[in-house]
Amino acid sequence: MLSIEKSPTFQAEYNTFQQRINSVKDEKIKEELNVILKSLITTVREMDHYHSNINPNNRLPFQVNEIRDTLRKIREMLSVKLEEAKNL
Repeated sequence: MLSIEKSPTFQAEYNTFQQRINSVKDEKIKEELNVILKSLITTVREMDHYHSNINPNNRLPFQVNEIRDTLRKIREMLSVKLEEAKNL
């Protein structure tokens, strides 16, 4: 089964976010970023769950499109907050 969470691309992205978060000096911001990173993992797992339950004869459920949008927003949020933290 295909898994986004276990893909090398996602693992590299996750590790990069984790390293950047670990370099943030402000503990409050670091905690906030870790919560966002956890939501990224949760959302990726949700997407993996939907993918594992797709019947090849059916279209992707509407929820998958919503999850993709959520993943994009979470990634954007992490990137923006990390840039802001870097400039403190």
